[in-house]
Amino acid sequence: MLWALIFCVAHIGVAANSSCIIHSGGHFTINNQSDVDALSGCNTLKGDVHIINANLDTLNLHSISAISGDLNISSCNSLTAISAPNLTSIEGGLILQKLPLLQTFDFPILKYGTNLILKDLPSISVAQLPLFTAECMQVVVSRTSAAILTLDLKFAQDLKITDNPNLNSIFLQQMNQAGSMIVSGNGNKASAHAYFDSLSTAGTIILSGIGYLSMAQIQTVVRDLMVEGNYFNSVTFPRLTNIGGTLAFIDNVNLYHFHMAALAGIGLQDLTGSLLIKGNPLLAVDDLGSLDLVASDITIEGFLSNVSFPAMFRFWGQVSVNSTNPNFDCSAIDAIYEATPKADREALLYTCRASVSGSSRDSAKHLALYHKPKEIPKAMIGGIVIGCVALIALRKERPPSCSSEEEASDDSEELEMPPIYREHALPEEIPPVYKETASTNEITLHEPDSSTLNSVELNSDQQLDLNASASRRSSLTLHT
Repeated sequence: MLWALIFCVAHIGVAANSSCIIHSGGHFTINNQSDVDALSGCNTLKGDVHIINANLDTLNLHSISAISGDLNISSCNSLTAISAPNLTSIEGGLILQKLPLLQTFDFPILKYGTNLILKDLPSISVAQLPLFTAECMQVVVSRTSAAILTLDLKFAQDLKITDNPNLNSIFLQQMNQAGSMIVSGNGNKASAHAYFDSLSTAGTIILSGIGYLSMAQIQTVVRDLMVEGNYFNSVTFPRLTNIGGTLAFIDNVNLYHFHMAALAGIGLQDLTGSLLIKGNPLLAVDDLGSLDLVASDITIEGFLSNVSFPAMFRFWGQVSVNSTNPNFDCSAIDAIYEATPKADREALLYTCRASVSGSSRDSAKHLALYHKPKEIPKAMIGGIVIGCVALIALRKERPPSCSSEEEASDDSEELEMPPIYREHALPEEIPPVYKETASTNEITLHEPDSSTLNSVELNSDQQLDLNASASRRSSLTLHT
């Protein structure tokens, strides 16, 4: 099947013909062939033309040369063919949707239009718009059976090519600018090839389900570039310098390499854009040599061999780099982390590690200055928890502390403490007496008799002379 839709840039216009019948209402409705025949002498219609739920097998708008509004042909369940051999311009949009039996439409000299919507056309086989020269605000090609799509336009504000199961070739080789574009769900997995060879600037680009991609001239993406769930082996953006939003490569199962050597900045549009690379099992992230700024977070996961940002001097957001390659080297990323100002470094979460599946041990090589947090083994953590629980239990069973006055009083009753002895007695004070009990050796101080003693009798019969004053001498006898 061939579907050729050829678009080019031109100014929108309406052909002027004094002999035409101008319909002054908001729109003109065609319900059957009689309504079509009533337009046989009309060249120009001012307003929209609606052909909706019409009881028509074929539609031939042979006399109409210009429509100042939309041509909307929708929900005609029996319509199989559309022809407008003299129609040159549609100031609004060409809308063909919900036409389950439509196989062909023919607008051989149609040049101008602002929108093109081809939607829910499951039987379409051949469509030709060979002279359609328009600067389109909206282009939608969705849920058709087309195999080849050629859109020869230079600009589309909103481009959506989605969910066309037989679409294997997409040619937009003349388009150099797009507001936003989504190309997703076309062909059978790796069969869809997409060519955007002249595209230099786009607002948002979302690419999914593509087997081969050619977009070598892209220089600026104002918002996001999302490359997700594709089947190509490599992708090249050699001229791409700035992405205003987020750059994401997600779940591209065959992708082993991308080339973006000129990319310098990510997230500069509103300072929230991130770099997200994950789910690409074969990808080696090693060609971002000019990237010096990512405004927000960096997340990279996979079997990484080498990740480096040689032009980057600091991080501005959270960083998480996780490789399943046990030989992964984090040194280059650690160096950028160390170069980030300390106040900012302490506020952001930083992780760079390598661990094989099923292991929590970090085997990556790290920069000497970088001190990664020590990991506590799970067994040790369990032991610490059990020990804390045991200590709490013992503390609950432990008797009250001896520091209280009541406990001190009880202890003093159980243990008889020796009296306090002073070297010099107070006037008229009688020295304390120590008595010997059956269980202890007690020291007894006897009151001195009237005579003054000059010696101390020891059980070893040793004598010690005392040179104290005669009035204060006393006799000490030690009994053992």
